[in-house]
Amino acid sequence: MLQYELARFKVKGEEIIPLFARPDEDAAYHVMEIFKEGKKVSEIGEEIKMLSKVYDYKLVKGLATVMLRLCVLEGKKVSSFSPTELRRFLFSKGPVIDHEERERILREASEKFKVDPIEYMYSDMKDEMIISKVPKVTPYELVSKYNLSLLQTILFKAFRMKVQIKSGWKEVIRLSKLLGLMYYAYKDNIVEFIGPMTLLKLSERYGRNLALLLPEIVKNDGWKIEAEVVVGLKKRIYKVNIEDFPFVDRKAQDTTFDSSVEENFYKDFKTVAKDWEIVREPGYLLVEDGSGRVMVPDFAVKKGKYSFYIEIVGFWTKEYLEEKVHKLKNVKEKVLILVDEELAGEKMNFPDMITFKRKVDVTKVYRWLNQNLPKPALEEIEIEGDYVKLMDIAKEQGATIKEVKSLVEKEYPEYVVLKTFAVRKSLFEAMRNEDFNGKDVQEIKKKYGEFAEEAMEFLGYKVKYKDLFNAVVCR
Repeated sequence: MLQYELARFKVKGEEIIPLFARPDEDAAYHVMEIFKEGKKVSEIGEEIKMLSKVYDYKLVKGLATVMLRLCVLEGKKVSSFSPTELRRFLFSKGPVIDHEERERILREASEKFKVDPIEYMYSDMKDEMIISKVPKVTPYELVSKYNLSLLQTILFKAFRMKVQIKSGWKEVIRLSKLLGLMYYAYKDNIVEFIGPMTLLKLSERYGRNLALLLPEIVKNDGWKIEAEVVVGLKKRIYKVNIEDFPFVDRKAQDTTFDSSVEENFYKDFKTVAKDWEIVREPGYLLVEDGSGRVMVPDFAVKKGKYSFYIEIVGFWTKEYLEEKVHKLKNVKEKVLILVDEELAGEKMNFPDMITFKRKVDVTKVYRWLNQNLPKPALEEIEIEGDYVKLMDIAKEQGATIKEVKSLVEKEYPEYVVLKTFAVRKSLFEAMRNEDFNGKDVQEIKKKYGEFAEEAMEFLGYKVKYKDLFNAVVCR
C-alpha cells in the first residue's frame, strides 16, 4: 500500500478511475536504474526528486516506494554500541551555546564510542541506511506490484466493497475471517465487504486488513470489484469499478495471519467439552430470506443427532451485528455468535451471542450449548433386547444419563435401571435365582452380558478384585 497522497486517479462524474501504470512504463525502468547497492536511501530520494520533474511525481514516487520495500537495507554496523546510545549521550549534555562547547562534546563522544559521532549519530534512521541488496525484478513486475499497491491505497478509503470471483471463493472467505473483516457472503461467488470508513475507531487497522485481502482476490481469474470510496475533505462518496486486468501482481503474498483466537477455541473446546464433537469449516448455511446470502460459520459442534454452529466475529459495528442477528432468524440451523469486544467501540448484547476479550471463555460456550440442547422426546427413545447402555441412548438423544434414567424408569417398567445399564426384569429375575458367590466376574459377563458386574451389586453381592483384571463375587 502507498501513502494516500500518492494515489493516482481521475474523477469522472460520480466515479473514480484509478490511473494504473502501463507494463511498458518508461518511468519504471528509470526508477529501477537509480537503485544501486551501496547507495544511501537519502541519495535515492534526491535522485527520485530529479526524476519526478520528467515524469508524473506521484507515479515516480509510488514506483520508488514499492521498489524500496523490495530492497534489503542495512545501517552502519557497530558492535560496541547502538546509535540510540550515542544520541542519548549527546542529548544528555544539554543545549550547546557556542562552537567550542560543541567541539568538546563531540570529542568526548568520539573518545567514548570510538567513532565519528556526526557520521554515526543517525545511522539507524531509514534515510541513512544503505541498500545492501537490490531485488532482481523486471519493469513489468515492478509495475504489477505498483498497481496492486495503488488498488490497495484507493480501497483503503472504501465505505463498501463488493467482490465477484469465478474461483477461490472459499479461500477469500477463509482469509476474510482470519483478518476479522465484516462481510456478507452470497451463494453465487459474491462477497460484499463493509469498508473501513464505516468504523469510528480502529479504521486504519481495519483498512490495512482489507488491503491484505486484495492479493488473495486478484490472484484469481475473472475477478470484479465494485466499491464506494470516500474522497476529500467533504467526504464525498464515489464509485469504483475495476475488472480483472493482467497488469497487477498475482503472486501469493508471503504473509502470516493471526489465527490464535480460532486455534485456542478449538483446542480449549476439545478439552472442556469432551462429550461434544467439533468440526472446522463445516460449509455454508443458506439464509432463507430470498437475498441469496449465506452464513459461513467457523465451527460445527455435534452431540448425538443434534448440531449447532459457531461463528467468531472480528471487527464489528452495531449495524453489522444487528444485520447478522436478523439473518439468524432466517437460518434453519442454530448458530452461536462469538464477538470480540476489543474490535469495536460500543457494547452490544443479543440473544445467542457471547462476547470475549482476546480469548473465548469456552465454559460459557459449553453452558450455552447444554442450555440450548433439546430435551429428548419420549417417543424417540426405543429400547429393545435384554439390556442397553444408557450412555448410548444419552449420546443419541443429546441428553444426560440422569435424564435418560428418569425416562426409562417412567416409560419402560419392564426394565431395571442400574448405574449405566437398563436390564430386562425377566433376565434379572433369572439371575436372582442363581447363586453367584465365589464365581469369577468375567465368567458371569460371558454368560449374561457386560452389565453383570453392576447387577451383582444390585443383587446384594460384593465384587472383590484380586488384581487389575480379575475379580470374584462374594456375599
